[in-house]
Amino acid sequence: DSTMESFNELMMRRRSSRKFTAEPIAPDQVQELLKAALVAPTSKNAHSWQFVAVEDREMLGRLAACRKMGCSFLSGCALAVVVMGDVTVTDVWVEDAS
Repeated sequence: DSTMESFNELMMRRRSSRKFTAEPIAPDQVQELLKAALVAPTSKNAHSWQFVAVEDREMLGRLAACRKMGCSFLSGCALAVVVMGDVTVTDVWVEDAS
C-alpha cells in the first residue's frame, strides 16, 4: 500500500533538530503549524490542551533558561510552541499534551 510506504519513508527521514537559523517563520506557516496541532487526537476528544506560539526573542531566552538541561536550544530558534495541558478537563492531560 503506497500510503503505508509513504508513512514508513516519513518515519525513516524524521530527525530532531537542535540548531536553527535566524530566519523568521512566515505568519502563514505558523498558522499551518497551529492548525495541525489543533487537530491532534486527544483522549475522549477532550482537547485538554492550549497552544501558545512564542516568537519574542527575549521570551525564547527565558524559556531556554527555565530548566537546567534540555531547553537551551530554544534561545536560538525563531518560534516555539508551548503546549499547556488543562488538569480541569481530563486526568490524562499529560498524554494529550504529549
